[in-house]
Amino acid sequence: MSGYHPRMPAPRTALVVAGGTREPIDDVRFLGNLSRGRFGAAIASALAEVGVRVRLLAGVELWREPGWTPAAVERRRFGSVAELRAALEDELAAPPDLLFMAAAVSDYSPTPVAGKLPSDAETLTLTLRRNPKLLDGLRERCGVTTFLVGFKLLSGASPGELRAVALRQTRRARLNLTVANDLASISRARHPVLLVTPEGGALPLDGDRADVARGLVDFVLRRFDVTWSKSQRSPGRAAADEGRAGAVELLRFAQSAGLLPTRDGNVSHRDARGDGLWVTPRQVPKDQVQEDALLHARVDLPSRQVRWRPQIDRDDVKPSIDTSVQGWLYAHLPALAGLVHFHEAWARADARTAFPYPCGALRRRARSTKRSRPRRSATGRSSSSFVRHGLLLGVEAEGAARLRDEWATATAAWRAHVAALELPIAPPGPRLRPLLDGARIVGVIADFGDAVTPFLLPDARGAGRGDWIIARLEEREQTVLAADRCEVRDYYLARGFRLERHEAGVARLTAPTARDDLRRAASLSLVHLASGEVLLGRRRTPPWAGYWAFPGGGLEGDETPRAAAERELMEETGVQAPPGAPALRSRVFVGSRERAYQVDNFTLLVAHRDVPRPTAELEARWLPIAEALTIQPMASGTRRVLRRVAAALARGALTEPADRRRAGRGS
Repeated sequence: MSGYHPRMPAPRTALVVAGGTREPIDDVRFLGNLSRGRFGAAIASALAEVGVRVRLLAGVELWREPGWTPAAVERRRFGSVAELRAALEDELAAPPDLLFMAAAVSDYSPTPVAGKLPSDAETLTLTLRRNPKLLDGLRERCGVTTFLVGFKLLSGASPGELRAVALRQTRRARLNLTVANDLASISRARHPVLLVTPEGGALPLDGDRADVARGLVDFVLRRFDVTWSKSQRSPGRAAADEGRAGAVELLRFAQSAGLLPTRDGNVSHRDARGDGLWVTPRQVPKDQVQEDALLHARVDLPSRQVRWRPQIDRDDVKPSIDTSVQGWLYAHLPALAGLVHFHEAWARADARTAFPYPCGALRRRARSTKRSRPRRSATGRSSSSFVRHGLLLGVEAEGAARLRDEWATATAAWRAHVAALELPIAPPGPRLRPLLDGARIVGVIADFGDAVTPFLLPDARGAGRGDWIIARLEEREQTVLAADRCEVRDYYLARGFRLERHEAGVARLTAPTARDDLRRAASLSLVHLASGEVLLGRRRTPPWAGYWAFPGGGLEGDETPRAAAERELMEETGVQAPPGAPALRSRVFVGSRERAYQVDNFTLLVAHRDVPRPTAELEARWLPIAEALTIQPMASGTRRVLRRVAAALARGALTEPADRRRAGRGS
């Protein structure tokens, strides 16, 4: 994570609540937990480092360690849940800008006994009463301006379960963020967490306790520094116009394509005059929204006001929280006619945000337009991917009709393909959703519940589209169904998928990211920027004899991937790897019917093209990137990394690390 940006206005105050509670049994005994508050202390320290005035509510163990936080942090002690509740009442009389509820609060408390219970009884029975959830009352106490951060600790949970539990807490307590982690993953050296946002994003942070705390603070400050708008209903009802028809058609497409299965997401479209928009209401089931539920809104950007009217009299709705942002986009991109924001995206986007800003925040969408703005301005068609938060699909005038026709063509082609394979698919069949490349539908993803089948339209195959589909399958740890007559089983096996079973002419394959039997390997891609050449070699030994690949091989003993890659480079080519941080780092999976590997690749930039020597393992040489991309046969993982390197070169994203540039200027 990058550090706190000095141009951001720092919040004035933060309250950090950390440490464990102690629930009295009698005058000398208590029920407690393992928390000492070290992570909360690290958060308080990280906040103080960037100039935030911090107050710390500390449990007993943390209170006894004043050296864990800087002197600038004001401290106050609590013991039991009751004491913590009373302390919060005092502290929240003037709510802080930021509130981190990192305390380990007891869920149950015994009924305390005066004096000391006798210690000679064989058994002791305690009656425990459930404590109210302090977290659930904080939003009402603090109002909407305080950034609330909750915490959730589980033990032995899967990543999916951890994310789901944290998301439920975030939405139930109306938090801005939940910091989730699993007890089994915490050690003295590492404190990994998952940052779960209200919109469903999940961002992992890893490192030691202090580094993770700084990353968390940086994330919170960036999310805090956004511009919001206020919604206000205008008198009367909205009258339908031509823009409403475009909104209806776009909504119908999104619903039929399964893009809006929950309350999340939204649809909007310019109105006929061009100074307003039709938009779906917020927090309603989007797959059930009818035409008369669409709202008409006008966005006043200078005053940050969204004024809206319903078509029918009702006071229980508001326009989508993204209305002001979409109004900003319509104002700045004249060719843009309509927008669909959805979360379950199978898509390759034209642009990607650099940071997961919250829904409705102008900063997020404004920054997302920069890379693809010329294309958007010219055609209106585009898509932007939001970090950990789905996709925004933009369409041109008549774009809703185009998408409707493309979706009909894609689904018809999929059904014809299945019919030709004569596969028995029980009704109602899979749920179909579009594969999107930018704003164009290029195929179908058939979701059978516990497995999926990707289908690319014949004229959309090639151009590296398989790479991003594979990457999406890896990210989701997705199981794939592949029919024998499609002849794609070996395609998946070569990319590290494992054959689980085969029946009735269909193979069931597990994604490499869900496997527990992968071998570890590493490789180096050396790039000479001045010539645009890369070091590649033809392998001389099985199982990939004759295939072009980067120098690399398996890890030995307790080697790190970087050390193994550098050793393999020297052994296979006689070339020594340059020092410094990699310009790119990629992880790919390769395999065969017998074995599969997880390969970490490091792209390093070199000033000189050292001549490689041929060895028994590899015959290497320097090749222009464009030529290297055409060479056959090539290992699938190598080609995937090579395409990423070529794309980075094309957009000028490969630059020499700053430490090496400084060293070069000094020599």
